[in-house]
Amino acid sequence: MRNFNHMSARRFALAVARAPLSTACCRTDNVMKTLHIVMFSLLCVLALAVPRGAAAQESEPETEQSPEPDTVLEVAWREPHRAAVVGILKGYYTGLIHRDLTTACRADRGEVCMNGDHEDQRWTSSTPREPEQIAGFVERMTEAALEEPGDALGFAQAVYAVARLGSTEEALTLAGQCTSVDWWCELVFGMVQQRAGRPERAERHFRSALPEADSALACQLTGIDELLAGADQRAYRGMSCAGRAEFERRFWWLADPMLSMPGNDRWVEHVNRRFELILHERLLWALGNTHPVSHEEAVVRRGHEDSWNKPAVAPPPGPSGLRRWTSLAAARYRFTPVSGVGGAVEDLRYELDAGPNDEGYTPAGYGPVFEAPAQFARFRRGGSLFVAAAAELDDLPLRFASTLFVLSPGPERSPRVLDRSERTGRPTFSTLVDPATAVIGIETVARDGATARARSGLVPLAADGLALSDALLLAPAGDDLPGDLDEAVESMLGRTTIEPGEEMAVYWEIYGLSFGQPVEITLQLRKDGEGLLTRVLRTLRVRAAAPATEVSWTEAVIGGTHPMAVTIDVTGEEEGDYELTIGVTGPDGSSATRVRRVRLAVASPGAAQ
Repeated sequence: MRNFNHMSARRFALAVARAPLSTACCRTDNVMKTLHIVMFSLLCVLALAVPRGAAAQESEPETEQSPEPDTVLEVAWREPHRAAVVGILKGYYTGLIHRDLTTACRADRGEVCMNGDHEDQRWTSSTPREPEQIAGFVERMTEAALEEPGDALGFAQAVYAVARLGSTEEALTLAGQCTSVDWWCELVFGMVQQRAGRPERAERHFRSALPEADSALACQLTGIDELLAGADQRAYRGMSCAGRAEFERRFWWLADPMLSMPGNDRWVEHVNRRFELILHERLLWALGNTHPVSHEEAVVRRGHEDSWNKPAVAPPPGPSGLRRWTSLAAARYRFTPVSGVGGAVEDLRYELDAGPNDEGYTPAGYGPVFEAPAQFARFRRGGSLFVAAAAELDDLPLRFASTLFVLSPGPERSPRVLDRSERTGRPTFSTLVDPATAVIGIETVARDGATARARSGLVPLAADGLALSDALLLAPAGDDLPGDLDEAVESMLGRTTIEPGEEMAVYWEIYGLSFGQPVEITLQLRKDGEGLLTRVLRTLRVRAAAPATEVSWTEAVIGGTHPMAVTIDVTGEEEGDYELTIGVTGPDGSSATRVRRVRLAVASPGAAQ
């Protein structure tokens, strides 16, 4: 239900009282004149005393989009535009429509689609509007904004148009003349800075605006419902706006495209898409249209449409027969994780290439972005965690690049660079860190803006009792296997894929036993979904001459840290994803297990043994 503010209530009172007063002025009877004056005074007092909700109930019917009865909005962002703005929008967006449906239009090929303006969706011609038409529309919107800069919604719509169709520098100049409340002007500034390709500046504006913004608007701008799926989405939908804050902080921590770069440009893009959707919806209202929920979800996930395609069959009259999508160039990468969002950080997993239905975003200031093959492993060293990492960059087009080993300790905490390397083939890193939950990554940035990244969740190893390190995949020279961790790190693979012709060599450590105590060791290599077990042909201390479904042996440990290294023959095994499981059992019956996921890219089954 639309509400009147205090000034609206005063106008209402005067409107009720004016008719009796004018009548009284025409009478000659002083008694009647005095009576009307008294009645006028009483009506004024009663009208001013009417609660704002009651006045609104008498004056306006309830509408679905209006705020709650007792809410007074600083900015009428839920209201329709004033008449002047509506007239300008209709004059431009409901004009003559040309049709040329013989070809598709792809923005990622450099073609101008929808007149270069996603809001101009009724313009289905592959021929853009004349520059004079665009310039005239922008000029009229600018004039409307400057005539009444206090009209927050209309002013933002004008800045939105200038940023979309004109110059972002002109839009910034116009935004500087905003006279609305500070937080609304900050949102407008942030929108223009993001469209100008300056996410760091846009982020400063958005983060300044949101704490002071209307609570319902802030909840709408920061909501991530459309970016979630399954149990995460169900849990999120059950939370209040206030209760979602911690979940959202963790989500955006994990969705930060590059930990080594300041800020979080994916978060900025998300808030900007949401803010532009507010303006987009009001623009459609001015034209007598609405957008469905499915459209809003698509924009939040992938951005506004910028292309259209000729359908396989002739479309019905009107633009609804066209299939629109966001181009591959505009929504190429999926930076939100596909697992680990609401669960354990050690399950963190990404798939950077976005499909048509995935969340998608392409950074303006860097790219292309490649997923670097990499390997991370944890080891125990006293009270600290020893972390080893390596990436394989030979096959990526990265020239004059610097590679960083980065650790991010948590949401809204500054990441720190642990190490850096100028090696271009297989940069290897190792460091000691405090045993705490974190995210670690390897990030490479080339001079031309091309980047590559790999990322993993980091959790501490068990500090007491029988425990295992991670399994470290190796590239040993000949039959020599490392005897300690330093040697293992020097020969660690920068990937978790075993290439054709390679044996699988693995190093790990056993903790928590004393010198001479026996430990039983078991190895399995299981193919996903099939329960297939492989054979271990040789280790540093044991041999299995024939294939075995499971390889186990017992040996005495050499101390509190017991190093192990083995090679596993995978010749003839099928290509695919496998789980290497290492299990140990101590003399008191205690046990520990560690799993390393491995991909075999080997010769086809039946190859020579």
